[in-house]
Parts: sequence; structure tokens; C-alpha cells
Amino acid sequence: MILKKIQRSLLLLAVLFFVLSPALLSFAQESTLTPKEKTEILDQADSILDELRTMRGQPPPRPVHKEFKSKEQLRDLLARYSQEDKNQQALEAERKTMLKFGLIPRDFPYIKFALDLLTEQVAGFYDFRSHELNLLDSTPMDLQVPVLAHELTHAIQDQNFNLKTFSEPAPGNDDLTEAHHALVEGEATAMMLDFLLKPMGRSLNTLGFDFREMINQTVQMTTANTKVFQQAPRALQTTLTSPYLYGTSFFQYFRRHNDWSRAGAIYRDPPSSMEQVMHPDKYFDRRDNPIPLTIPAPRPEFLKHRKLVDSNVLGELGMLIVLQQFLNDDSARIASEGWGGDRYQVYEDEAGQLLLLLYTTWDTLEDTVQFFNSYRVLLSQKYKRLKVVTAEERKLMRWDSEGEQVGLEMRDHDVIVIEGAPASEFESLRTLLWHSKRTPTESPQVVDSDR
Repeated sequence: MILKKIQRSLLLLAVLFFVLSPALLSFAQESTLTPKEKTEILDQADSILDELRTMRGQPPPRPVHKEFKSKEQLRDLLARYSQEDKNQQALEAERKTMLKFGLIPRDFPYIKFALDLLTEQVAGFYDFRSHELNLLDSTPMDLQVPVLAHELTHAIQDQNFNLKTFSEPAPGNDDLTEAHHALVEGEATAMMLDFLLKPMGRSLNTLGFDFREMINQTVQMTTANTKVFQQAPRALQTTLTSPYLYGTSFFQYFRRHNDWSRAGAIYRDPPSSMEQVMHPDKYFDRRDNPIPLTIPAPRPEFLKHRKLVDSNVLGELGMLIVLQQFLNDDSARIASEGWGGDRYQVYEDEAGQLLLLLYTTWDTLEDTVQFFNSYRVLLSQKYKRLKVVTAEERKLMRWDSEGEQVGLEMRDHDVIVIEGAPASEFESLRTLLWHSKRTPTESPQVVDSDR
């Protein structure tokens, strides 16, 4: 999604994470810093960088270029990025994918709204391409030091691990890309929190609660004053906040057993899915790797009047976002937690009609049944006029929705979904999906001392 792409490219820091400062409550009423205030902030940068470097156990960092930008300059930068030819095509494909999954309305101004949302929410950013740190002169004075701590951590990451490696998209695997994004943002947020807690004699690993829950509750209070965020579809809100929420919780788990000097090992063997970030024990304790899936190429006749819009991986987070659109939060969470792997494809015909093919695999039979039943409810909410064509309990459900076929089928630990197929092609697409290939990966035991 555009939020993911732009966040990864500029390593934007959403304002919602400055939960330790009361200034956040008035962030919507921005005022521009004076030249004196800007100088005071920049004068602190080198000492903050040195303290972060010491906490992180890294060698002395190279100097980092720092400057202030206005909201207008930020907006122009985001707009220029989105208007690059390669990004225009990718962003349009993302819009169509979100539309087919039911995450945005058909007439939703996707790109413009996402740019408005980021412009409103961003407090600072590190550009790994130019290796420059940018502060916003509209961010309140009380928030500038936390912004510096967060973004300077990105500079340290970049100098030691090459952030381009963790910010470039993994072709055809948004879940892996998002896991890397959460790794980078989670560490920067956790380092920022440790930096802010240190004068109080506290640290992230001494907190007796999951910081994710505290932040999540704070988001609900503090974003009430942010108009664009409140108007955003649920999927965009979750996409914006999840790298920080889950990434911070991931590093809180890490810090309970380690000091910061050992974080480098994670970058040499990063999480391979958002599931591992959302459930740190599946990374640090017993590694639960995703199962890669490949959907076979369809027949040439099928592609004669269609083009492939997107082929990608939802992951546990993506599945949660899709389910949350139509189910309550608890039901969506339970149904997505047993995720083992997935692959989806979205096609578009000459008339602009979209077709979704989705293959999923689950950890246990119970997880499979849970997802099957939950997605069945989702379909009943998503399509208002469903006429049953085939009904085999917990096996195959097939409906007609105003001339298009919708199907849901379960076999063993796998579930397939077809949405928007012509009746004449439903069976061939069903056969195609069940010929998808899976490549199990090893699940090595990670001992506690290596956390």
C-alpha cells in the first residue's frame, strides 16, 4: 500500500508515538518553531546521537546531516515520490487490490487521501537514500527531542546495516516487507522510549506491561484531534500504526532478555513474516516460518482478456486487516492468528471487473475451521445478494452474486477463496488454486541465550 511504500522509503515517524508528552494532545494546533528554537534543537542532536550510539553499543557514527522542513515541503516530497512512473503503476495496482478486498469504497481518492494522512501524522523522517534527517518546523518544541532520538536511531541503523536492504520491497511479498519495516521502526521507537525513560531510572525492559496496549489506547485518545486520521478507512489507520505498535512490542520482548548491543543479530537474521513480529515467541523461542505458496499460471485463454493486477502475500497482519473490515476485532484476531502462509492474485478484465484468487494454509485443523467459518461470515457481509449454488458444510461453499461466482473451500489445513469469477470459469479456477505449490521451511530451535 502507498502508506507502506512511502513510510519505508522515507522512514517516517508517525506523531502518535510521542505518548510521553502532553504536547501531543495539541499537535493539531501547530505553530512554526522560531529560528532560536530550531538552533536549540539542532545543537542537541550530536549529544543525543552519541548517547544512542553508546546505548546501542555501536562504534562512533559518522556525522548526520540534519535540517528542518515545513509541512508544505513534506507534502511536495511525498507527492513527487508518488508521481514517479513506476510508483504510479504500483499505487494504482494497490488501489485496485484494496478495492477488491473491500477495504476502500470504489470512488475513494486513495493516493490523495494517503498523502493527506501522512502529511498530517508525520513528525519527522530519515531519508536513507540521501542519508539525511529531516525535522518538521511544525512539530511542537516538546516533541522535537523524541523525534531526534527516533530518527537518529535510523541513522545508526543505516550506517551499520544499510537501511536500503530493509526498506526496498520484497517482490511479491508485502508481508516480508512489512516485517522488515516493523523491525526498523520498532527498534527506533523502542530506543526512543529507552532514551526518554533513562532519566527517570527506568527502561523498556523494566516495564511490567505490554507497551503496545498502552500505545494503542493512547492512539484512540490523541488522534481525536487529527481530522484526516479520523476520516481514514480502518485499513489505512492500521497500516499506518502497525509497524510501530507491533515492532515496539517485539523489541520490548527482546529487551527483557538482552541489552541493546545484541540487537545486531536480529538484522543478520531478520523476521520472515509479520506473524513473527506480532508474536515474538515465534521468532525468539520456537521459530515459526511462513510457508511459501505459488499459484500456477492460468490457461492462455484466461489471460486473453485479463491482466494480472497483483500477486502478493497478506500475512497475518494483512489477513487481520481484511477480516476486521467485516468482523469484530476479537473474531478477526482469533481467525487470523493461526496463519501459516498465503498467496493471492487479483486480475482485471477489459471491462474493469476484478477477480480475486486466494490460497491460504493454517497451523492446525482448528485454525483452518476457524478461518473458514469467519471468512464465510465476511462474504455474507461483503456481498449483500448471495444466492447459494453449492453448500457442503466445511467443504465447499459456492454462491452467485449478481452474475459473478463467489467460492470458499476447505481441504485439510488449507482454504481457498474465489471472488468475482464468471460461472463458466469457476471450476477451472478452483482446480487451478488446488494445484498451488507449497514449500515448507525449516523451523530451527532458537535457544534463550541467543536471544
